[in-house]
Amino acid sequence: MDRDNIDYRIFLQGSYKNHTNIHGNSDVDVVIQLTAPYRRDSDGLLQDTESVHKNGQKAEYGFQEFKSDIVTALREEYGHDAVVVDDKAIKIQSADSTLKIDADVVVCQKYQPTDETESMWFRTESGQVITNHPEEHYKQGAAKNNETGGNYRETIRVFKRVRQNLVHKGRLSKDDAPSYFVAGLLSNVPNEAFVDDRQERYARIVNYLDANRDQLSSFTAQHGQKPLFGRGSTRWNQRDAKKFIG
Repeated sequence: MDRDNIDYRIFLQGSYKNHTNIHGNSDVDVVIQLTAPYRRDSDGLLQDTESVHKNGQKAEYGFQEFKSDIVTALREEYGHDAVVVDDKAIKIQSADSTLKIDADVVVCQKYQPTDETESMWFRTESGQVITNHPEEHYKQGAAKNNETGGNYRETIRVFKRVRQNLVHKGRLSKDDAPSYFVAGLLSNVPNEAFVDDRQERYARIVNYLDANRDQLSSFTAQHGQKPLFGRGSTRWNQRDAKKFIG
């Protein structure tokens, strides 16, 4: 895009980024983030819908204009029919494009309410505002994987296969236990449960989750910035989690 004073970056998130993808889960998740201008809603001088440049000046160009430009650019690159604007993401379908796999593209804006915190911000097509922390999610997951001798990510893949099998058997719906929430659930299990023996590890984790099913409200998402359970599309509900735990 040929625009002055506009900076953006592209990075991966999701299972490919976090090395937890499994067979049958082939979509790649891409983030295209507007970094300048960015959002700084707690500035006090700005309204919630406004953006600022690096020098603090109000910007007329913001998230909605950026997303529109991205959709136009993607359709020019991959063809109009291959690019579908969904509620949260832009879906690029490999069957109708030159891509080898399907891709979900999340268009967002850098959100920095304070000098110390930074995350991503976007508004869905239905009008819901979502903030998330994909890079902190990756950082915390990588740290836990190192602390468990590489067993954490492997365990996420195991539980995602369990979820896949339960969905195949009709015991769960696909929406009951999204893979992002499964990872969040496991991130709350103490490192001591992630032993090398896979059967023992699985048993320890299931036993821990079962013993703590009444304390799920204290669980956080993998990035540690928000509760895992609650209302809204970015939170899991305890009923579905307990169904998954068994």
